[in-house]
Amino acid sequence: MEKLELKELAPYLPYGLKFKLLDYKCDYVGEEYGICNGFYFIGDGVYYTFKCRDTAGKNTNNCKPILIPLSHFKNRIIRDIKLELGCSHNQVMEFLCLMDGSIRLDMVTLGLYTAMCENHIDFNNLIQKGQAIDLYTLNK
Repeated sequence: MEKLELKELAPYLPYGLKFKLLDYKCDYVGEEYGICNGFYFIGDGVYYTFKCRDTAGKNTNNCKPILIPLSHFKNRIIRDIKLELGCSHNQVMEFLCLMDGSIRLDMVTLGLYTAMCENHIDFNNLIQKGQAIDLYTLNK
């Protein structure tokens, strides 16, 4: 498994990206079990900033971002994708082209790219690489 890098997470961070701490129980009030959003990065280390049992402020490689896979949108109608992503009809058409491989990520408009980041869409295939967790399999 490749190491998760900050450059892969940076687009999501302004939009409240959450992480799953694997094998840790968090005592932070208001947070779901093991789901944290208080992280910072130093060099190649990932640190979390609020108190988790016996691990506050320690480096962990045992956490993964929670993202939505592109496959979640497969076989969905345009109207539903438009509502879920909060984007225009043209952006949805562009999104469908990205999904079927007829355009690359570096070819999408800024509006679509922003919508994907805001909605935590896994456009870098981090879930397939084992570097992220699929939101819809989180509780399975």
